Amino acid sequence: MRCWSRDPPKVKASRAFLPASDFGWNDLGSWTSLHEHHVAKVKPADGSLISASGSFALNAKNNYVHAPGKFVALVGVSNLVIVETEDALLVTTLDQSQDVGKVVKHLDEKKLKKLV
Repeated sequence: MRCWSRDPPKVKASRAFLPASDFGWNDLGSWTSLHEHHVAKVKPADGSLISASGSFALNAKNNYVHAPGKFVALVGVSNLVIVETEDALLVTTLDQSQDVGKVVKHLDEKKLKKLV
């Protein structure tokens, strides 16, 4: 597949047909978008997505947890985003997850680029 960085080639066509369609689109630009995307595909009963070596949930719903290699227990929590990496842990709510860019800005200002 060829991708043009500026102008696509001009194509002349005497007849062109473009059917109307709705493909749906989600930019996945935030943890909330990623959560919604995966929930739509997997459809977990409680709305929680947990990527971990094992998990237990009690009275927990609509959470996104990424903690590979860890056991995760969610008790009485809702609408959280928890992302664990080798050297950092992010904990926020789905409603506030768009503000993660402010964390990245802070890390840049403090010259902590290894965490970005």
